[in-house]
Amino acid sequence: MAKPNLGGALGPTDGLVATWLDLRARLVGGCCGTGAAELRALADQLEQGRPR
Repeated sequence: MAKPNLGGALGPTDGLVATWLDLRARLVGGCCGTGAAELRALADQLEQGRPR
């Protein structure tokens, strides 16, 4: 699933990471406007998820 964002405010992904893991997501990343801080926050949440 892709959710393009052409601007505006980005919402928090905290509740989504567990869902992505449950759906067996194999790749998680960002798009325009995603910086190192956002990617680190995603990585931290993914590391807390179950092992692959």
